[in-house]
This record gives sequence, structure tokens and C-alpha cells, in this order.
Amino acid sequence: KLLDPISSAKYPALTPDEERISIPLQVLCLAIFDAILVHVLNTVSKDKWQGIRSSLAEAFLVNKDKQVASIVRDTYCQCDVVFIQEAAGSFVQGEVGVLLAAHYDILQPANIDAKRDQNCLVLCRKRFLKDATTVVEITHDVLKLANATNPAKRSVYVPGDLAVFVCVTHSGQRVILSSFHGDTNGLATIPLVEALHTVAATSYPDHLFILGLDANTYKVHSKDYQGVAEFQAFLATRNLSSCWGLHPDPLRPTTCNARTYLQPQLNKAIRRDESLSKADKNLKDWIVFRGGMGGATGQMTCSDTSRDNTGTHTFVENQIFPTTTFPSDHALVYSVLQVAASSSPEMGFGASFGFGANEVDPIRRRPSQC
Repeated sequence: KLLDPISSAKYPALTPDEERISIPLQVLCLAIFDAILVHVLNTVSKDKWQGIRSSLAEAFLVNKDKQVASIVRDTYCQCDVVFIQEAAGSFVQGEVGVLLAAHYDILQPANIDAKRDQNCLVLCRKRFLKDATTVVEITHDVLKLANATNPAKRSVYVPGDLAVFVCVTHSGQRVILSSFHGDTNGLATIPLVEALHTVAATSYPDHLFILGLDANTYKVHSKDYQGVAEFQAFLATRNLSSCWGLHPDPLRPTTCNARTYLQPQLNKAIRRDESLSKADKNLKDWIVFRGGMGGATGQMTCSDTSRDNTGTHTFVENQIFPTTTFPSDHALVYSVLQVAASSSPEMGFGASFGFGANEVDPIRRRPSQC
């Protein structure tokens, strides 16, 4: 089944009649849209567009998961933990699944959605966990609290957008690892992180807490968009720290993408000569952890944060991405997380990976412990 009914609960502008016939309406709209695209392309570049389309499909569809897995396994092979957002339901299956399973214990939520390409996962490098079979998922507990405290956001929290696990590392360090994908405008980010923090603080106060997320935060805060500074202010009130420090720079983006008119969300389309001036250039990807920036027992420090939009430990400023070699519209964000000296130092490094349909955040050991 390729199409599902469109719910008026999620899209209030939908009338009951439109909801009832939403599947045939989708088929009709897709046919009209495809006909328009073919007409436009035949008019502009009749003899070349099929070749261009095939090469893009090869990079962004056929080989995308392989490219993502290759970057995770090869370029960031030193990372102990990888948080993934917006992964296809099939991402950890087949050839890619075999490739990853050889190097990682793959933690996935029970409510993973095989149809939507928006699933959160956590990959733990082999031997990082004491026993992968003892990992406990608490995603349901967090969502239950989030829905109870913010019923208006209930329709925003969809299956696969959150994964939360209680783990024990091989050295006995207890830790909560969580991956979260926020809604487009970021308005559900704070309520969800609040629920995560509450569950962690009340039920697991002696656990380290590390969250890799696409927060969908923006340069300017408004009633319609979650701002970077405002999200950081919220974190500070909950004694949560982030890889971006006390004063995140909203002009240091982890996205730089510009959509053409050859895609269905025309409200996001941008002319070629405005691709940089109107691109979605925002700091959206974060690593959040519990504890201040000091050195008290159980706390963590963060350093060496960097971005990567090439898959080669390099960030190219003002480069529109995804590209055919980096199939993501979110940059990878890499950080070093150091547990206080009086606690286990094993959680030495962290990273956050953004892959649009596959976003990732890894945590790495100190080099001496690799």
C-alpha cells in the first residue's frame, strides 16, 4: 500500500469530504504534477534531463543508504555511538544492514515505521555496550509524558521520530542514549526534550544523558519557528548543555539547502540566482547532554565541535547540500564529550550526523582507548 489517507486531525484545513476521498485525490494530484514536470523538462532540456535525473536518482535514492553507511563506518569509525534521524525503514536491512551490523549494535524503537523515511536509530560500536541484549527502550514512557503534558502536540509526535534507550557500557557506566527528529518548524522540540529530561531526571538520575537531535531551530525565533537562542535558554534552565556551548552562533549553520521548482513543496522552492540568499541556512543539529560544563562527578565537558558537509571531516561554507557525494541536507556535527575525571572517562567523543532521510550523531572514545 503506497498511499495512506490524509487525516484532518493533522491537517485541520482538510474538509471531511476531502479526508474521505484523500487517496484518489492524491493519485489525481500526483498525475497532474508529474505531467507538469515532464512538460517543463521537455521544454527546457528535452534531450538531457533524463540523464541528469538518472544520475541524481542513483546518488540520492539507489545508493544513498550505502553512502551514509560508508561515511559512518569509514570516516567516523572511531565513534562509539551514532544517533540517526529520518532513516528509511529499510536502512538497517539488506546489504547496508549487514555492513553496519558487523561494526555496530543497532538499537531501533519498537514503533519503527517501515513506510515513512523518518525513523530514529542509535548505533553503538561493538564492545561499547556491556551487553546489547540488556538494553531497555523507554521511548513509550517519554512519549506518554509528552502527550499528557502537551496534548495539543499529540499529532506532531509520529512513530519513528524518537528513540530512547537505557544502556550500560562495557565499563559499567549507565547512560541514556536518545535520538530525536523535530517537526519542521521546531515547535515540538522543547516539549519533547522537556519530557525526555523529566523522565531521565526522575527515573534515572544516576545515568548520563546524551541526545542527538535535529531540533529544527532557526536564526530568528517567532510564534511559528523555534529560535536557536531560545532553545539554548531552555536547555540552561534544565541544567542541560549542548555541543554549541553557552552561546550558540545561529549564523554557523548545519543546513544550507535550496529546493528547485521540480519538487512538490513549491512554497520552499527558490530561484537559482537566489539559492544562497534565500537558502535554508540554520543551525538545526545538536548534541545535548546532562550536566553543566564544569567537572563535577557525573558531569561532562564538550570540546572540538566541528561540522562536516562532505563526509571527509570537512565543512565547505556556502555549499548547497545534499550533493552527490554527501546525500544529506543536514551536516554532520562532531564533538568530543569527556566524562568528569572522577567518573568513567570512556564517553570521550561525540558527533552528530545529519542525513535528511538519514541523520546521524556518533560518540567516540578517547584515542588511547580505541
